[in-house]
Amino acid sequence: MTYSPTTANVDLNEGALDKIDAYMHIGTPRFGSVRNIFHTLDTYRISRAVVVLGPLVPDLESLFQAMRERPDRIRGVGIPFGADAEQRLELTRTQVEAGVIGMRLSYEECLATPGIMELLGDQGRCIYALNPVGSSEAAEFYLAWLSRYPDSFIAAPHFLNTSFSWRERNKLDSSCLELLQHPRFYAILSRQGGNGTTEPYPHPDYLTWVEFVIAHCGWDRIVWGSEFPVYLWRNETYSQCASWLSDLLPGTVYPRLQAFWSGNAQRLLFETPAPPTGNVAIPEWLQSQFAGIRNRTVPLIQNTTLDLPGDLYYRLLERYLESEDFAAERPFNEFFKSLLGALLKENY
Repeated sequence: MTYSPTTANVDLNEGALDKIDAYMHIGTPRFGSVRNIFHTLDTYRISRAVVVLGPLVPDLESLFQAMRERPDRIRGVGIPFGADAEQRLELTRTQVEAGVIGMRLSYEECLATPGIMELLGDQGRCIYALNPVGSSEAAEFYLAWLSRYPDSFIAAPHFLNTSFSWRERNKLDSSCLELLQHPRFYAILSRQGGNGTTEPYPHPDYLTWVEFVIAHCGWDRIVWGSEFPVYLWRNETYSQCASWLSDLLPGTVYPRLQAFWSGNAQRLLFETPAPPTGNVAIPEWLQSQFAGIRNRTVPLIQNTTLDLPGDLYYRLLERYLESEDFAAERPFNEFFKSLLGALLKENY
């Protein structure tokens, strides 16, 4: 994959709804299936997307299937699962051979897996870097990698910060600022309702940081992502994720928004063909290693409460009080989950 540092060229005739989602999770059961991804894209008229494996859910099968089914519409990003450096490097090599454009990595994971950065750079792949300006050491590490591998780039998902003010900008080391200004560094503004926000939509406590990022990256190096399906756990909607920046910065002209929604991502991620999707063997150790945690609970619902109408809650309460769960002193949550499971089993 060759990086092309050209200026964004947005066709305004394509319509305001042309969007590319640069950060969607995939992986059953927690992060959804291939069918869920395409249904969401079709429902909201999203033209293309990058699907990224989520933590502790090594569903490589779904990731590879989405990439194979629609190489014109989907790019894939993997995660280096594994109990040790040898396994993580093996699985990274497997995912690269299967056609991912890069890997989602923290600075700590880079250090803990010798050889992974060289593997990705030699193949011209990218890094979806978590908090790359978290320290001067991390920023310098990524700057050195970008210098060594001119065909690669770094994109930073959920690159948002609520505890930042212009007065604090000097706390960022010069290497962090240099990384922000690097022509092959991209900020993915996703997780709009998370990352510590305490303000209601459109979360004005992000405003100072977003203005700071735009001042250093410009409008041609910021891209949009929804973080599907995690936004559902925060009681948000896909439309809110998409319209968030235009609501946070209401005076923004349309060409800049269209660059953010699709133009930049099209140039960065879809202008060149996807890497070949080779047939690979997934290591047998992967599923057994994660079998105990892959089905962990989903935190419904973050940053809010689940409000039920009084009459509906009263019916649930009466049902609970009359149930074996109540007699056995099992919590209401357990009753609610079993009731919901029975309802879904009966009707679907």
